[in-house]
Amino acid sequence: MSAGPARHGHDLVAGNGQRALARLIDFAIVMTVVVAFAPSRVVTDDGAIRLPRWVILVTIAVFVVYETVGVAWRGQTVGKAATRIKVVDAASGRRPAAIQASLRVLVVAAAWVALGSFGLLAMILVYLTGALDRSTGRGLPDRVAGTAVVQIRAHGDMGPI
Repeated sequence: MSAGPARHGHDLVAGNGQRALARLIDFAIVMTVVVAFAPSRVVTDDGAIRLPRWVILVTIAVFVVYETVGVAWRGQTVGKAATRIKVVDAASGRRPAAIQASLRVLVVAAAWVALGSFGLLAMILVYLTGALDRSTGRGLPDRVAGTAVVQIRAHGDMGPI
């Protein structure tokens, strides 16, 4: 017999589809900001198109600031708000502290930087760790930061924030 959907306290754990869609929305926002201020491509002497390292580092920095501010301020980014999910402190169920918001995204950023050219793949793999834990849905970023991603309850209820 199935135990039903995964829960974190009284809240339903956010589904993988919700998380993936939220991440795509957030990534599109970050990339829009980066593209607005950085060259979209550089053609080298051999005809190859390569992004300068600084563009990649700026992308990571914008991503870290965007995610940290949104999660620390409201418990959610624009993508999470659009998909009706939020990040909470795993122990209290309240909005995470700024350090928790920072830790969540720095785990992802570290993987991105560590794997260089394969950084985007590293980011995806780190986020997929949440899909592997069917009981809590907490991936590596949530475990490091002591957070959980849950569904927002009815009628805009943000819970105990």
